[in-house]
Amino acid sequence: MTRLALLIALATLVTGPAQAQDQPDPRVEAADMISIDELRRATRQRDRFVQPGPAELTAAGQVLSDLVAGRAPEAEMLRQAGLEPHSGEGFAALADVAGAPAGRGLYVIRPDGAPLMISAPHQFRDLGTGRIAALLAGEQEARAVAFNTAPRDLTVEPDGGLSDLGKLEDTHFNLFHLAVRAAYPDTRIVQLHGFARGKRQTAAARGQDVIVSNATRRPDPGTRAVRSCLVRAGFRAGLYPETVTELGGTRNVTWARLRDAGAPAGTFLHVEISLELRELLADDADLRWVFGACLGAGTGEAG
Repeated sequence: MTRLALLIALATLVTGPAQAQDQPDPRVEAADMISIDELRRATRQRDRFVQPGPAELTAAGQVLSDLVAGRAPEAEMLRQAGLEPHSGEGFAALADVAGAPAGRGLYVIRPDGAPLMISAPHQFRDLGTGRIAALLAGEQEARAVAFNTAPRDLTVEPDGGLSDLGKLEDTHFNLFHLAVRAAYPDTRIVQLHGFARGKRQTAAARGQDVIVSNATRRPDPGTRAVRSCLVRAGFRAGLYPETVTELGGTRNVTWARLRDAGAPAGTFLHVEISLELRELLADDADLRWVFGACLGAGTGEAG
């Protein structure tokens, strides 16, 4: 699909009538938000993941709730949580303390943003998902974005296991998602993952650019709307479990925590992206704009 066709698809499927000529193009304004990606790159580390204890998790829950609510976290609570503050144009953030990283994550909030959160738990190993999440968050003016800051295959200190935020229950990462949900229940949380076509078990999965799921076996109207928007925009998009029976994210711990807190199906979308599409999305702003706009399709139609 050409860039022109993609932009036409966006105008007709997502945004409706074209903007008046005297209105600013939001993609131009979004260029000023690149500091989200700069902050993401500055807070990445590859060496260490420490399992937080109860006291640290309590402090983390408080300071992350403060961040989401627009309150300044107390310095002592930040110290106990292992986080330090950052800010940029239109957003505030918390991340690992520089010089003492423990894989706590990077958490960005824009309180007046659109009701969309982008989540990237595997930015190191699911290549491109961190950059894509950061750029989507700026371009779509998303309310929140979350990143892992340590690879998912480190040994967790002190008790072993792997540092996979998609499987660990007691993490700052999950607490941030819960804080966003509690403060802004209308927010759709979209978690990005990456897959390799050659490793898939079925021809249906190997034939997709993207696989969309609400992490259950019953797609809700909002999830269907996202998949339909992607298909009409020219992406090969599968819907779990109806057209693709793999990669549905049904054991995702972040969704389990949200569900246990009362979030309805459709609050959380598990989006698997092929390597080929990730490479394109990381570098093609027009393609990424269409993809990101579809992630907000059908907002408010959660089950």
